[in-house]
Amino acid sequence: MHEHLTGVACDDVQPGQERPEFGCFNIATENGLQFPEPSVYWHIRTFANRDAAEAAKSASGIVVEEDGRVWLSEFGAPDLLVKGGQPIAIVGPLQLPPAKSYTAVLSYAVMRPGDRSRVHTHPGPEGWYMIVGEQCLETPAGANRAKAGGRMTVPPNVPMELSITGTVLRKSLVLVIHDSSQPRVRLRNGSHREYVASNSQLIYLRRCALRLRFPMSRLSGDRFASGFLPFGSVF
Repeated sequence: MHEHLTGVACDDVQPGQERPEFGCFNIATENGLQFPEPSVYWHIRTFANRDAAEAAKSASGIVVEEDGRVWLSEFGAPDLLVKGGQPIAIVGPLQLPPAKSYTAVLSYAVMRPGDRSRVHTHPGPEGWYMIVGEQCLETPAGANRAKAGGRMTVPPNVPMELSITGTVLRKSLVLVIHDSSQPRVRLRNGSHREYVASNSQLIYLRRCALRLRFPMSRLSGDRFASGFLPFGSVF
């Protein structure tokens, strides 16, 4: 048995920098992006070698080497023409907030079943491409799951917690496109595993494994002021 990672956040790493075996790592950043439409699609391709990927990429494209492959990420319309390589996935639409310019941060994550992120938000959309394994994302709207080869997106400024499910190691590419004038992530105070979102006269507690609902009258007091339930709360 291993100790689960319970507060994972994506950390900046430089090319060639030694990094832990497990975690989430920001491996490339592209600044000063402009998009003519309020949404964008993330196009992912693999290439036989880095030279071929670099030759194919646009001015805003990102080339990285992870998991034994060379990946090209391009951003644009759903029918964006990307030449060469092997098409892997199109992730989107990613709904953009109004901004003068955007920053795209590409991350690579390797996590084990039972690992989970902090509760957090991004000032821009987030997208995932699942290389292997399974994950479950909790937001106020509910739980969303993805398996190997799957894709997932979440709009800007949505509180979320990511849990690794299934029985095998999970690897993924992760993209956040955010307002360049704001930090990439905001961590939220409260439980790593449980939070609440108000809906009319009820508050819903959602987990990747279950959903509970409680009358508003049952949820009062200082411990709920931040909008999050402490782990282990029993009603």
